[in-house]
Amino acid sequence: MQGLIGAHWHKTLLAKTHLTLGRQRKLTAWLFILPALLFHFLVIGIPALGSIYYSMTQWSGISMTPEKFIGLKNFEDLFSHDEIFPMAFSHNLIWMVLSIGASFALGLGIAALLAQSRLGQRRELAIRGLLFLPNILPAVIVAYMWARLLQPQRGIGALLMQAGLPWNLKYPLLGSPDTALVTVISVTIWRGWPFLMVLFLTAMQTIPPELYDAAKVDGAGAWQQFYNVTIPGIMPAVFFMLMMSAIWSFSSFQYVWLMTGGGPAYSTELLGTMLYKNLVNNFRAGYASAIGMTITALSGALIGLFTLIRKRYEI
Repeated sequence: MQGLIGAHWHKTLLAKTHLTLGRQRKLTAWLFILPALLFHFLVIGIPALGSIYYSMTQWSGISMTPEKFIGLKNFEDLFSHDEIFPMAFSHNLIWMVLSIGASFALGLGIAALLAQSRLGQRRELAIRGLLFLPNILPAVIVAYMWARLLQPQRGIGALLMQAGLPWNLKYPLLGSPDTALVTVISVTIWRGWPFLMVLFLTAMQTIPPELYDAAKVDGAGAWQQFYNVTIPGIMPAVFFMLMMSAIWSFSSFQYVWLMTGGGPAYSTELLGTMLYKNLVNNFRAGYASAIGMTITALSGALIGLFTLIRKRYEI
């Protein structure tokens, strides 16, 4: 009987000790995370709370003028009375679909070719460096460079016509409402796809070669190996970059602002440029905050959607 009591007491003591150690480990982990959380709250949390408040005010953005609380009036004006908002929102959707589709197709295709190349280490590194060069250039340089190259009178089209081509290539791609948005999107694709290529190539190199050998034994061709081995092997990286690219598409600003300024005739207006114009040009900081909160809500909805898809398909 005493032996049973002693054994029970020993198990209870071990359980309490284990619980205490578990709490200590959790406390230690939280202590290490706490400085980063405090910094995150000071740098991001407080400004975010301020943006929520200012989105419900009428304020010019000048510190000397007091803000006036108006509730959800800014959001009502944005969704019901602002004629530019539907255009900007649709342009963001077009931006997301075209940029993600083309960038992912180029990144996956070139990465698959490089993963199977047998040119030698030095040549492969040289090719990868050349392909990655557009992503190294600053966005300002890229926007300015392509804006000059696409000028009708002194750009690529004019030079090709001077070289003897019979077609009239002096077309204002950035000056026409029909082509301006697609042209700016093409520039962002030119700069962005090498980053996806490097990411996908790194993920492909982690796939065990035995899987490809087994697929070859089963008679799988190159396309079947890519579809049944490569794609499932890099799916976590693809899914993550798909989510991030979708979120980034709603915060796009710099290329449009530097190349077209949202024009011509609002044909390249995005939510980001709309926010900037209301804040800086129109002195409507409260309204601009409402636009910013809308962008945040759209990004949060995308994160929630991708989270549900990830849990549903166990990606």
